[in-house]
Amino acid sequence: MDFSKNHPIIIVGIANRNRDLIPVSIATRFGSGEAESFRNFLIHELISYVDNQYSTNGENILHGASNAGLFTLYTMFTTPEYFNAFISSSATVGHCYEYITNLAINNKKRNLLNNKKLISHYGNKDQLPHVINFLPKYIELIKNNFGKQMQIRSIVVEDGDHVPPNSVLDGLNFIYNE
Repeated sequence: MDFSKNHPIIIVGIANRNRDLIPVSIATRFGSGEAESFRNFLIHELISYVDNQYSTNGENILHGASNAGLFTLYTMFTTPEYFNAFISSSATVGHCYEYITNLAINNKKRNLLNNKKLISHYGNKDQLPHVINFLPKYIELIKNNFGKQMQIRSIVVEDGDHVPPNSVLDGLNFIYNE
């Protein structure tokens, strides 16, 4: 699909480190727990920079895979006002399942999620327990708690491993209803 004909898109990729993506400090990921700082960089510096340098329409989509998929969900619940849609691929929610679950259930910005879109994408043969043992029930929790106010879709890729291909394309197809 060529989105450029109907939906011109500017894609911004950012090199990051694990500490930038995981919202809490965990022993197995040295330096983790800096997601708030990275999120603040995105929303207070990067978005405004891109908006000032390019002709944009203010529509922002956040995509992340693996630990960045966890970051995408974290950002969706902490600062939803900066993004219209979220594509989360193979999110490692098991790194901080209790934290990310509480963030969703006790969400103080619930009304800002109205009419937003979330697509979760993962493979059913993912070898990472932080994904496969936690993500299916987390997505169910989100659907049960936010399914009436958001459009939520989950794609489980049969025989797919960690971060199966096409997550961005599947996400854009869902977001633009194509």
